[in-house]
Amino acid sequence: MKRKLIEQIARKQVQLDKLAEHVDKSFICSQLYNKVVIEKAILKKQLDDLKKNAENKQFYETALDESGLYLEWASDEIKNDKTLVMKAVAQNPGALEFASDRLKADKDVLMQSVETVGWTVCYASDELRADKDVILKAVKNDGQALYYASKELRDDKEVVLEAVKNKGIIIKYASLDARSDIDIAKAALLQNKKTMDYVKGCLNPEIIQNEDIQAIINPSAE
Repeated sequence: MKRKLIEQIARKQVQLDKLAEHVDKSFICSQLYNKVVIEKAILKKQLDDLKKNAENKQFYETALDESGLYLEWASDEIKNDKTLVMKAVAQNPGALEFASDRLKADKDVLMQSVETVGWTVCYASDELRADKDVILKAVKNDGQALYYASKELRDDKEVVLEAVKNKGIIIKYASLDARSDIDIAKAALLQNKKTMDYVKGCLNPEIIQNEDIQAIINPSAE
């Protein structure tokens, strides 16, 4: 997500470079060229304003309503302001990337972020990656979040079960004990039958012979 505005401006320039060859040959291209010039100018002004007001809390109180990702251009003081960071994360959970280390270790901020976008737990402190409340909420929204959980939570049945209900193939990041649990294995296999062969390969080989698991893998054998 870093440098989103810069990337947008660069893409506009690429468009302009391509259109420049046809401006004199096509009225439509000429109109489009002028439109892209204006769009690039607007983006450039946004970036300039964000940089110029990096220390201005009042400016960012308004700017973050438009895009939480604008937090990237704020001062360290603003990135460490819990109220403003919570505002940014509420608007776009990905803004957590730009919060201070102190706030990436703040449970309130993390819960706000992972409530809607689970994978943002990747920005959490080690302590919060080991917090069951945070990880459980994250995996319910995005099973992929299990990848970022602590070793202990990747062995926690409740956490792993919620993760595989959301994304079966994520079972590969669970502990061997979790991959040996009947309930977890069932949930993972049932979540996405298209990936059953992959999920089956992640299970403890001993569990494959279980009758309930066999019924899922080979329903025609019943």
